[in-house]
Amino acid sequence: MTSLVYSLICTHIALAQAMSLSTQEPVNNHENFVHRHVKHRRIVEVPVYNRLDKQHLEIELIVGNTPRKFSIMPDTGSPFTWVPSASSQACTPNCPLPVWNPNASSTAVDIHAVFNASYGLTPDIIMFGEFYNDTIGIGGVALPQLILRSSMSSTQSTMRKHGAFALFSVWLNHQNAKEGTLLFGSVDKSKAHGGLKSAPLTSVVQTPNGNDFTEWSVNLASLTRRAGQAGSEEPLLRTTQNAILDTGSPNMYVPQYLYDALAAPLNVTLCSSPDSLHFTFAGKDGSDGPQIRVLYSEIIYLFGMPANPGEVRSEDGTELCYLGVLSNNGSGIVLLGNTFIGSAYVVYDADDLELRMAQSRWA
Repeated sequence: MTSLVYSLICTHIALAQAMSLSTQEPVNNHENFVHRHVKHRRIVEVPVYNRLDKQHLEIELIVGNTPRKFSIMPDTGSPFTWVPSASSQACTPNCPLPVWNPNASSTAVDIHAVFNASYGLTPDIIMFGEFYNDTIGIGGVALPQLILRSSMSSTQSTMRKHGAFALFSVWLNHQNAKEGTLLFGSVDKSKAHGGLKSAPLTSVVQTPNGNDFTEWSVNLASLTRRAGQAGSEEPLLRTTQNAILDTGSPNMYVPQYLYDALAAPLNVTLCSSPDSLHFTFAGKDGSDGPQIRVLYSEIIYLFGMPANPGEVRSEDGTELCYLGVLSNNGSGIVLLGNTFIGSAYVVYDADDLELRMAQSRWA
């Protein structure tokens, strides 16, 4: 999934030298942090805004010098940082503001590389852009000479090399909450029910510098549906699945047979169900893996959400809702997007090559 909300020709920004922003301790006193602020590790917490009506999340970044503020989609399914270009042929002369102009940023460096790509579940949507290096700040903290390249493995290697944000955690809160948090460099146990359990990444590759990885994917070992609060459980997964935890995807994308099974118990209006889904992931080194419960009420959007498909009614005028699970149409790609991640507290750990998860403690 693309990492910004604009479907237009965008400019990729790489992270380069530090901006005129100060590195600082977070203002909040997080007594429950597992990791404290140590040498080479910054702790930064920023709000994640829930734009459910437009089916995406947003965080704020500062780009360039003179600095400009952008609202972008935090996307763990893409290695790129996209901002809208002032010279985009897709929207000129009426590009949505703000736009990024490399000629107006004294720290922008043209690396003379063109980007042209499509993404797995939307191959008909082509993204065009140009690679630049420029400075980026987040949460009042500058990132020191951190360069994003054209592959996920290079991105994560560079992050670990510079000791910046190789670990971050995502707490999206419940579906109707206005915001959650994105915490860089630490873990907040107060956001989780019970202990965090590890699931090793399945995309680990060998490099000259040691093990690395290409995507935030883990092994989904089991998926069951429970009837009501304490009813019987029905196994749904035919075989284990390699699943990517993708904050850039608003929904879950699963094989057709699994979509059919998930949608089967819902009535025609798709607006309510007392059932829940139970996800179990393969653990690390033979240990028990994370188990996450997702209520059907968290994957069913209220009427009128999202806004982009518009209102939907049946032939007799009945108001219909939306199910936040879609078929992957045989692509073989399984994404667990925000209709799953909202029920979990997820720690993304590039150093230990794992995800750690626990049931989310909603506000």
